[in-house]
Amino acid sequence: MKSTKRIDKVIIVINEAHLLLTEQQEIIKNKFNNKHYDYENLSVPMGGWNLEQMEDEVQKIKNDPHCNHVVFVSPIPYMIKRLSYISGYAHIDHCRLANGPLVGNNTFVYVFHNDKREKKELPNGKIIQAIAKTGWQLV
Repeated sequence: MKSTKRIDKVIIVINEAHLLLTEQQEIIKNKFNNKHYDYENLSVPMGGWNLEQMEDEVQKIKNDPHCNHVVFVSPIPYMIKRLSYISGYAHIDHCRLANGPLVGNNTFVYVFHNDKREKKELPNGKIIQAIAKTGWQLV
């Protein structure tokens, strides 16, 4: 009997205008290194998507039987909201019919977070606070 090993997938959501920093790459590698994962970048157009397009992407992720983890490098609030909701309550209607426990679709949603800010001076002399290149956490 032939053994089939399931390969799970991590989808990394990133806007074309953003870069995955070295520290972020290391965090992803350390988080998922002991498991058998394929990585797939979901490249968001520089101008973003409208709600219908975002929902289409959510449904593709939801219906992908190998997608277990979604990492948002670029924050897309609607998709984070929908995927988080679906992960916990995707089967609520089936559970009600069967009087069973509430079970989600087993997709974990992660976002990169950074508390650190760095002062930067713009060419016009104005000082702004920018997110630091280090200090990232995957939450």
